[in-house]
Amino acid sequence: MTTSFYVSLKEIQFARGIMNVLAEMLNALDPGNKEGQWQDVVVDLVEQCRTYKQRVVHLVNSTSDESLLNQGLALNDDLQRVLAKHESIASGTTVPSEKPKPEPVLCSFESSCVHI
Repeated sequence: MTTSFYVSLKEIQFARGIMNVLAEMLNALDPGNKEGQWQDVVVDLVEQCRTYKQRVVHLVNSTSDESLLNQGLALNDDLQRVLAKHESIASGTTVPSEKPKPEPVLCSFESSCVHI
């Protein structure tokens, strides 16, 4: 594995932070003002999210660490949603409403599942 593609837990957290800022900015954009999506900071955040998405895909395909894999998969899904929202805004199509995420469930072999 080359170091240029290595994604650490700290980088996953950093990428999630960037993605959250982009998501907030996209939510704050006025749909009637198409120029807001091209602000330098939005463009920069989109590019950073695209770069991290590529790195996360490589991580998911190459790691054997289950925790890192799970976090990478979740981050990849979230990055995909935010980037799709940006593309939707950029193309002028309607932004699909987000479905609520299902409640996490904890299960063990000895007991039944518990919704948390």
